[in-house]
Amino acid sequence: MTDTLTAKVQQAKADSVFYYRAANQWSIFKTDRGKCLGVLPFDINAGDPLSMKGKWKRSDYNGEEEFHFTDVVLDVPTDLRALLTYAVEITNGLGPAAEEKIWEQYGEEWRGVEVLEIPGIQHERVDWAWKDTLERLEMQQARSKSFAFLLSKGVTMRMAGAAFEKWKEETMSVVIDDPFILAELPHYGFAIVDNKVRRKFGVTDDDPRRGRAAVMYCAGQLAEKHGTAICVEDLNEEYQRLGCGQELGKRMMELIENEELVLLTKEFVALMRHYNDEQIVMERFGMEVHDECV
Repeated sequence: MTDTLTAKVQQAKADSVFYYRAANQWSIFKTDRGKCLGVLPFDINAGDPLSMKGKWKRSDYNGEEEFHFTDVVLDVPTDLRALLTYAVEITNGLGPAAEEKIWEQYGEEWRGVEVLEIPGIQHERVDWAWKDTLERLEMQQARSKSFAFLLSKGVTMRMAGAAFEKWKEETMSVVIDDPFILAELPHYGFAIVDNKVRRKFGVTDDDPRRGRAAVMYCAGQLAEKHGTAICVEDLNEEYQRLGCGQELGKRMMELIENEELVLLTKEFVALMRHYNDEQIVMERFGMEVHDECV
């Protein structure tokens, strides 16, 4: 094998993780096809089927061949018969003979069966493992659907992983409802969603969702520069630079009603999280809270 091969797709089954760096999700793990290195935006278990895009390279450390991947997804079967084979493989106490019996007795309905009434199975040992497998399959398929959907909308692999980590099975519905919620994820923000994602969700320049996200973004920027009491005039100036339309007042009132902004005076607002923090500090020291103190 040459030092570097053309980029290709590699299917493999996960075995064990050697190394994981939480700060950037860089991982080194073993599979049935060899060692793999790259950014892994989700947890894996032994037996998980993976599809990776990358290159085989020869290690400078020990000369071994390693697969350096740039993209990775769980490659869980969609066909129910093939999915049953996978389910049995990852369930302690089950084997090929049990797989055939499960299919014969339950057919395509097997995923709804939590207790297997199959002769020859040691149920005390298998039942809990089978329930864990069903839960694992449900989570894996939800993750796969969420990743495929988000990647098709221009979301990066890392952002998709962070989104699923936060919203789990509700990821797709949450993001469809308001794509700018992705800006709340750690290490991301308004600019990334605004420039790279929102148009694929059909969010136009004057969409109210974009307007509300822009207000929150501008308010956060001003709070960092000038303090938690934000001048509405300054906020309007920053908001207009983003080209979100002329409805700042309307977007602000929506955020106030949603308790994301708080109106201090006619001239000043504050982010609700900052306002609450100020209240906690003042109450801690026995001080009376006044809006002008924010």
